[in-house]
Amino acid sequence: MPDTKSEIEAKLGVGHAKRHLPKLMLWGGVAVVVAGLGFWWMQEAEERAQVRYITTDAAIGDLTVTVSATGTIEPTNLVEISSELSSTMADVLVDYNDTVAAGQVLARLDTIQLDAQLAVQIASHAAAEAQLTSAKASLLEAEADFEIVRQLDERVRMSRARRRM
Repeated sequence: MPDTKSEIEAKLGVGHAKRHLPKLMLWGGVAVVVAGLGFWWMQEAEERAQVRYITTDAAIGDLTVTVSATGTIEPTNLVEISSELSSTMADVLVDYNDTVAAGQVLARLDTIQLDAQLAVQIASHAAAEAQLTSAKASLLEAEADFEIVRQLDERVRMSRARRRM
């Protein structure tokens, strides 16, 4: 009968209450150990997060000051420089961000094209003066012709007037 009783208890799941107690105690012990480790870890984290000050005796020494800034550097005086002539640059005498003085030559223009334009204009002026001289000569010639024709006309009128008389 002990065999049948143990078989019946095994089938019904009764009579094993003593075996669950050691598993429950094992899990309880594990939970206590995990809680203890968590508490210890939190204590260590608080100690790591604390501010620690390092002190030393006062002494005379060099002082290093570092200044940093963000943004764009702007000049205090900004002057716009422009040219009244447009041409090819022959020589640039200053560089970007150089300090310049009033009246200082900043650049030189390539004057080859300007000299050629000047020569064309001088030749045009000389041609205009020649045309003016020619026109004056033509005027003098026309005035002389007019005077000759006027004198001839006057002689013809006088001779006609004498004939009528």
